[in-house]
Amino acid sequence: MINNETTPVVLEVARLFVRLVQGTTSAWNKAYLRLQFEDGNTEAKGSYVAGNDVEIIDAIKNKVFFRPIGRLGGELFSHLGKNAGLFLLTINDQFEYEFQFEYADMNRWGISKLNGGTGIPS
Repeated sequence: MINNETTPVVLEVARLFVRLVQGTTSAWNKAYLRLQFEDGNTEAKGSYVAGNDVEIIDAIKNKVFFRPIGRLGGELFSHLGKNAGLFLLTINDQFEYEFQFEYADMNRWGISKLNGGTGIPS
């Protein structure tokens, strides 16, 4: 799945997300970025854990991050030969990261605090 075309995109997404989280708070333990790609459109949401608190990353306040991430996400799925899918990037404060991909359940790994959500992907 990850190849010469996708590796630079994956690394850039992880790098930009770490930069965003570090610019938001210095006291974070873990952070999550969920990006959904479908019909040429992307939707990205993020959150981070700081101590016992989980904060949702404000997409409007951080549009300088979310616009290029949407483009990179579309590029990544294009390189993977997929017209639709989503990924979840999980990264910790030691900069260890993991990408997980899903192509069938477009509701997987939701990041929300609505309706009892915690802000951690479910």
